[in-house]
Amino acid sequence: MKTLNKILAIVIIMLAISSIQAISQNIVTRQSGINASFYTTVDDAIAAAANGDYIYIPGGVWAISNVIHVGVNIVGVGYNPDSSSATTTTRITSNGWNGIIRISSGCDNGSFTGVQFLHTVAFGGDESNGSVVINNYSFSRCRFSGGNSNWCDNNAGLIMGWCGNGQSTNLFLSENVFDNYVNGEGI
Repeated sequence: MKTLNKILAIVIIMLAISSIQAISQNIVTRQSGINASFYTTVDDAIAAAANGDYIYIPGGVWAISNVIHVGVNIVGVGYNPDSSSATTTTRITSNGWNGIIRISSGCDNGSFTGVQFLHTVAFGGDESNGSVVINNYSFSRCRFSGGNSNWCDNNAGLIMGWCGNGQSTNLFLSENVFDNYVNGEGI
């Protein structure tokens, strides 16, 4: 009986620890200078961000539903399962308009690092502002597995011009993997 109680206690403690660990990994952190704030969604962190802020996203699948209109630096844990086995990979999907992750006006000097995009990423205008120019944006150590959009060029992993309605200047791509292709209309 004593052994059974010990085993039961150990099982309860292990379940408690694993549930705490699972909860703690679902927090998105926004760093603005020396101040940090915590959010349960990437959209909320982006909405609160100012130009130059950093947003740190843990492993898992995270949705971006709104157009990104701020020059924020978004950092994930990586896209390679070999190097992120403890945290899983950071995967970004879109619940937004036509399944596209849209980067638009106001995003100058922003970046993405260490994420896998499950939907097409597009630079340029949205339905409200038409043609825009985005300057000095970078993607490093990302994986573009997109091509899952329902609009325009639905096979591209990255569209640099929102089907002719936008431009990107000084777009930096470093150590990325493209499962599909890049549409360079706005270069």
